[in-house]
Amino acid sequence: MKILMVSILAFAALPASALLAQDLTGTWQGTLQAGRELRIVFKISKDEAGGALKAMMHSIDQGGQGIGATVTQQGPTVKMTIAGIGGKYEGKMNAEANSIDGTWTQADSPLPLNLQRATPETTWTIPDPPPNVAPMAKDANPVFEVATIKPSKPEAKGKAITIRGRRFITINTSISDLITFAYGLHARQLSGAPAWFESEKYDIEAQPDIAGQPNEKQLKSCFKSC
Repeated sequence: MKILMVSILAFAALPASALLAQDLTGTWQGTLQAGRELRIVFKISKDEAGGALKAMMHSIDQGGQGIGATVTQQGPTVKMTIAGIGGKYEGKMNAEANSIDGTWTQADSPLPLNLQRATPETTWTIPDPPPNVAPMAKDANPVFEVATIKPSKPEAKGKAITIRGRRFITINTSISDLITFAYGLHARQLSGAPAWFESEKYDIEAQPDIAGQPNEKQLKSCFKSC
């Protein structure tokens, strides 16, 4: 009985923050330095059917269009995968369950991204989404019809790859970044290329030649046909 009483008292003595440390649901936001400042928001919730975690990612300064993400959590460690843009996030939640220190990785380029749990008063406003675009036909093989390619600013740091409506947008990306994205490679798998493949960086905005919203496979095929 004494052992049981001690256990109960020890549990009761835990701070409320420790008891809530595993609650990941809610809105998390932080600023990513990727060539320029990008405000990133993750809205994490639970699937009604099985209770699994899921998320929508919004890059506010790139239009704010929601991109689906898968979420896993093991203790304080949080992992999110955004397959549509080849992005991953991994971080650790603090004991108070109000911040996550982590790293955003895209095109094998890791960047620090620390998230804060937002309240109704601090939540950033997400722009209205663009008009809904019907999915591209599954058997379509698109290529880029219109593309704008500009050298990145020399002082730019980090990089980003995202989708805004039917437009594909990159910031401060190299030819190596684009090849690894298109073919699903790790940077170490690309060898023998000239030095400028990595050193020269570009900002790109492109749109496919076929109507509809391309899926990930179709988007990558656009690069393969360039």
